[in-house]
Amino acid sequence: MDKPLRVLIIDDSEADALLLQRALSKGGFELDSIRVDNSAAMQSAIAAQCWDVAISDCHMPEFSPEAALAIWKDCGQDQPFIIASGAIGEEEAVALLKSGAHDFVRKDKQARLVPAIERELREARGRQKHRRAEMALRESEEKYRLLFSAESDAIIILDAQTFKVMEVNRAATMLFGYKSEEFVELPAEDIVAEPEIVRVYVEGILEGLVSSVPLVQLKKKDSSLFPAEISAGPFKWKGRRMFVVIIRDISERQRIDRMKDEMLSAVSHEMRTPLTAIIGFVDYMLDSEVDAEQQRKYHGIIAKETRRLKEMIDNLLTLQQLRAGFGRENFQPVAVWPLLHQTVNLFGQVSDKYRILIDCLSDLPPVRGDGDRLQQAVDNLLSNAIKYSPSGGTVTLGARIENGFAIIRVEDEGQGISPEDLDGIFDRFYQINTADEQRMGATGLGLPLVKEIAKAHGGQAWVESTPGKGSRFFLSIPLDSGDTES
Repeated sequence: MDKPLRVLIIDDSEADALLLQRALSKGGFELDSIRVDNSAAMQSAIAAQCWDVAISDCHMPEFSPEAALAIWKDCGQDQPFIIASGAIGEEEAVALLKSGAHDFVRKDKQARLVPAIERELREARGRQKHRRAEMALRESEEKYRLLFSAESDAIIILDAQTFKVMEVNRAATMLFGYKSEEFVELPAEDIVAEPEIVRVYVEGILEGLVSSVPLVQLKKKDSSLFPAEISAGPFKWKGRRMFVVIIRDISERQRIDRMKDEMLSAVSHEMRTPLTAIIGFVDYMLDSEVDAEQQRKYHGIIAKETRRLKEMIDNLLTLQQLRAGFGRENFQPVAVWPLLHQTVNLFGQVSDKYRILIDCLSDLPPVRGDGDRLQQAVDNLLSNAIKYSPSGGTVTLGARIENGFAIIRVEDEGQGISPEDLDGIFDRFYQINTADEQRMGATGLGLPLVKEIAKAHGGQAWVESTPGKGSRFFLSIPLDSGDTES
């Protein structure tokens, strides 16, 4: 079966072109060819389709082989360019070969033409394959470089014999504080808190016994230490044994774990107090004869401790939901004046002991938020103010507009807060050191919840207080812009 061959013939003689076509057809090629004899026609032919080979005459009055070769190369062609001439000198042939021609064949020896084309086509395929391999290698190296540089974990490549750093990524320089050039040739012992363990780990990595280290203390340039987990593996590069180490700083993870442990400890401690009281009074009433009046008293204590326990659980759940980002889909315009009045109505049963004033215009613009969460925040602030106010004192609940925010204020006439307690008062389970704390039944979750609700709404919570002169708690919530998608 004839092999297809697309041939661009560059010759000013139609007869010579027909002889070339006949020779190629006899050689087993199925031709797709065209003849051109000037630069414009050649450029047009190259633009029209791809050619497997170009065969050019050497002596054309209007179009030199050098010009044809230049066009062939300028158009990005790497297929064979063969000179076919009736007479060509050795120097001219050498010059054309040096310029990029692949071979030359005399027209009176056309038997050489087919083998020459077949050989050059094979070599062209070889060049193309080699270029594709080089391009794939460059792309692979570029992908590796991009991945290496963009990886958020620190990556360090070390020599398996010297234990010295060979290459690092950007994350490693940021983590350890060294510049890239300072890292190179740095001994591995210089970045480990316990240098004596380096060789033990490296031997395990090279033997395939160790692929990860869950916890190791590493050392930065400034000698500060940090906990890290490590994954590692050996490889060979240019005959050298190397190993790669991927390092992840777990300082934040450990901090969060400590916070979780502290929270669980605090929650269990805080829950134990009301549960102990509830169980104690229930057991006492089960085991003892108690008159009706004492039962009512004990039932009241049990109910109070049960409500305290429920409040603590509700606050904890709400805190976790807010920190997980739940609730924003419920944001709607919320009127401020009705919000404050509803809170006052909830605490109406204690109005004979505490006077509650509202300092708010009825036509304040609405805020944007979750009405239930905002009600919870204001309830907590007012509840705190009542707890810490003397009997017969006045609690003021007010609001004003400032810089696109509604500023809700709860002011009491209590004992105030000492400067050392102000910084931690919005922390979970933080309780002010006061002899009345147990009587007041504080859970240490109300104010942290207010802070989280404010944060979830894009606002803030803060306090101003002077010991002996009461406290003023503030909650800022952005006004409703009318954009339901914001």
